[in-house]
Amino acid sequence: MVILIAFPLMAQTRVLAQQNDPCQFNLSQLIAGLVEAQAAASSGQPQGALTVMRAAAEALTILADQCEASLAGTSAAVTPQAGDITSVAEVTPEATAFIAVPGVFVAEGGAFTVNYPETWVTSDYLAISDSEGALTLADSEDTLSAISVQSPVLAAGQQGLQVIIGTPDNLTNFELNQASLDQMLAYFVGTFERTYPELGEATTVVIGDRTVGRLEFGGDAFDAVLYLVELEAQSRFAVIAGIGAKGERDALIPIVESAVLTLR
Repeated sequence: MVILIAFPLMAQTRVLAQQNDPCQFNLSQLIAGLVEAQAAASSGQPQGALTVMRAAAEALTILADQCEASLAGTSAAVTPQAGDITSVAEVTPEATAFIAVPGVFVAEGGAFTVNYPETWVTSDYLAISDSEGALTLADSEDTLSAISVQSPVLAAGQQGLQVIIGTPDNLTNFELNQASLDQMLAYFVGTFERTYPELGEATTVVIGDRTVGRLEFGGDAFDAVLYLVELEAQSRFAVIAGIGAKGERDALIPIVESAVLTLR
């Protein structure tokens, strides 16, 4: 799904900029992204492939500039611009998460905890910082793999979740620095209008003690719903998206809303 792909693409330049030697690269995740882009293009999804390719080109340019500046004894600043997508976040053993109790996911570093159906499986946790990260959960390994692309093809009964915690700038490709719930929701509406053939009206709903944004969207072979939760006023948000087979959104919604209700 595009929201899961976009978040880790935003972080790698920031992570690499903190390294002592800017000429020491770990391009494994970027290569993995390009392989995924090739698979997307081969399966008739060129738009998703283009997004990753542009991000890879931007990331390689930034990394090359940083290394060149280091070799020349100067420094190259990384200044994200509005709309930029950078690179793929590196996943290290320390960035993985653990399951404290069956059905409860606890992100290492304390970014969040969330409940999910205890028979489901989880992806590796992508940690951007102690307070930011992304996770995919699904009813099976096959579904986990299927929902890792922008326009998944799901069979009857397949369900998954994507949980992304981040600041407005990371979640909006640096278009928004601080933002209200309505502003963040409007950003996703604008992005999804260009990405998905089916898009519902953005609304707000009350789940537990939270007023959250809600947006339904879909494609030829899947239906989905996104919930946007403001965790800290204008500065930290959670995106929880549920993805299911076409025509099965209603069965998916209670699972997603349970995740929203238990998110801490």
